Amino acid sequence: MVDQKPFREMSESEKEEVRAQIQFYWNRYSVLKKGGILKQFDANKRQHMLYPHQVLAVNHLLSQDFGTPIDQRNASLLLIHEVGTGKTISSILAMAACLKTPWKFKQPNGLEVPYKGKALIIVPKAVLEVWAETIDAWSNLKERNILLKAETQKDLTHDKIQTAAVILTTPDTLVAAWKTFMYLAGPDEVMPDGRLARTKHEMDRWVHGSKPGSKQAELLGDVKPPVHPLYALINKGAGPPPFVLTVVDEAHEGYKPTKQKGHLLRMFTRRSVYKLALTGTPVSAKPEEIPGLVTVLNAMPLALQKKAHYFLVNQGQTQVLNRDTINEFHAQLVDRVDAKFLDLPERKILTLEFDPYVGKLEGAKIDPEVIARHNQILTEAQAEHARSTGTRDELASGDSELGKAQRKCFTAVIRMGQFEFSSILGMNGAKAFDRDQDPSGSLYEEAVSKPSQTMRLIARLIRSRQDACHVRVAVFCEKLTELEILKRFLEREGGFGEFFLLEGSLSAKRRNEYVHQFLGCAKGVFLFSKAGSVGITLCPGCEVLLSVGPLPWNSTTIDQAFGRVYRIGQTKKVEIIQLVARNSVTAVKLSLHDDKRLRLAKVAADNNWENFKDEGGQWRFTDTILKECVPLAHTGNYVDVNAIARMTLWQEKYRQWEVSKEQADANGLAPPPRPDPPPTVQALPLPAQMPLPVVSFPC
Repeated sequence: MVDQKPFREMSESEKEEVRAQIQFYWNRYSVLKKGGILKQFDANKRQHMLYPHQVLAVNHLLSQDFGTPIDQRNASLLLIHEVGTGKTISSILAMAACLKTPWKFKQPNGLEVPYKGKALIIVPKAVLEVWAETIDAWSNLKERNILLKAETQKDLTHDKIQTAAVILTTPDTLVAAWKTFMYLAGPDEVMPDGRLARTKHEMDRWVHGSKPGSKQAELLGDVKPPVHPLYALINKGAGPPPFVLTVVDEAHEGYKPTKQKGHLLRMFTRRSVYKLALTGTPVSAKPEEIPGLVTVLNAMPLALQKKAHYFLVNQGQTQVLNRDTINEFHAQLVDRVDAKFLDLPERKILTLEFDPYVGKLEGAKIDPEVIARHNQILTEAQAEHARSTGTRDELASGDSELGKAQRKCFTAVIRMGQFEFSSILGMNGAKAFDRDQDPSGSLYEEAVSKPSQTMRLIARLIRSRQDACHVRVAVFCEKLTELEILKRFLEREGGFGEFFLLEGSLSAKRRNEYVHQFLGCAKGVFLFSKAGSVGITLCPGCEVLLSVGPLPWNSTTIDQAFGRVYRIGQTKKVEIIQLVARNSVTAVKLSLHDDKRLRLAKVAADNNWENFKDEGGQWRFTDTILKECVPLAHTGNYVDVNAIARMTLWQEKYRQWEVSKEQADANGLAPPPRPDPPPTVQALPLPAQMPLPVVSFPC
């Protein structure tokens, strides 16, 4: 692993070397030079800034497998650069270097000829427009008509591909292009090798042709559909790879090699000289995601690909991380940069604990039906979990009894989180709020007219920060239903300025407009979910973020959300507040996040084992979420099992004291000292009235 050194920690000679490297990039690849690509100035004539870690990362990529001829080179690099550190710019630098370098390769007759490969950039659909705008701002590719932005497979025509030097597209477009000439054989269909399709892995069941009975089959008859022009590029076996560089943004998102997107991506990385994968969070949930990255990047040496299946080893009944394999993964593939490289302003992350008083009515009453329904959901799910047994393979099968039981348990966890946010949402479930289920929006109206204590607390927090001159506040929640309820409630309360709710269904152009409007408004609230957060930048202009509602399963989702306000471009100190109801399912999920963030993620990103016990590789200390969850008491707050344990211990001590006192009285002796008073559980004030944390960075 190249664990880069921050510029401020370098010696003077190292700093001079880095400055020279940055200047070299401008001297060689600037548009001011013949055939240059990089723009040194933005549209307002301001100098573009290159960070040392960006240039050093590209140097790291270009040095991979350097001794091998260019037409045989197989160089891969995983940029584990935290959210907001400028990975897009690093990719544009790599693109400029790969396209501008005068590569040559030897033909079979020994004659050296120029090699001009294309660059392929694969990004999530949500950020396609952002990437296109950034490439245009930093390069002259669009002006030279050699940048092909392909939002659909129809954009990838033969002529456009031939003239393009850079193809910018999405994994969905790769899949759509594949399906124009391939189809998935049914389980009883005989494959070309004579075997039934059901005997093969899914990715081996794809056949060149038209699906029997389809309109395409009726139209073409026995004629096979033509291979899509993009795949025709990589189907040419002879000659150098068609792509000199393939960039994969958000490489941790759904590129499992046994699934279609990962399988197709690997077809392109195997026909690319350089592969650059970008991620701020290489692992979101399980260690098995690491070997997926290795495989789809076609990483070298091949020994590492083979070892990719051994990132986990059995230790008794537990699977633990394999240190040797992970060490090699970092040594061969990783370039690591975190936020400390950027000299960003100070950041404070506060955790605000509160008692939720679920089901609170007017006055001091708590709705007993709400408490009963919540506890029923928990009890039934815990019983289902206790009954469910099976193997890992059975769990992988969605139709297995174990898989069905686990889905029920997941649903229960989601519902309990909904109760924390709004009892109306918890009682009905999010699906009941859908437009097709409730076209009049009556449930939203009921949830707003009967606001929970959690909703009131969020409103108070936003207002307190806006009153302290942090006029634009971002609010993250994993689920859109909670955000819609909150938006309507805040609108009814009034005084919060403009509202911007970023839905995942919005077009990339509309998303960008929302962000620009929010950052330019006099006062406002920006609400976004996981689906809407990919690729957005909420700074400068916003320096307060609240994380509310049910937590995501994976800590990386939260980290990515935090990175929307804490990244390159932020000029002010940042305050982030995580709301957590005491002893709730959210609190349990935070413990699970610690397993992933403090152990699994640190090993994957930094090869850091400091939070592991002894020399072992056990990364998960938290048991199943349902096992840790507790019911609601009649107060609407969660039962404190630790307090119950303390009370049980006190009661035992008191009984022993009573026995000792009776014996002392019988013997005419002085009684033993009475135990201290029993421990008391002090409920926190109502969230609508509790003291708020002091503003971290008042103006």
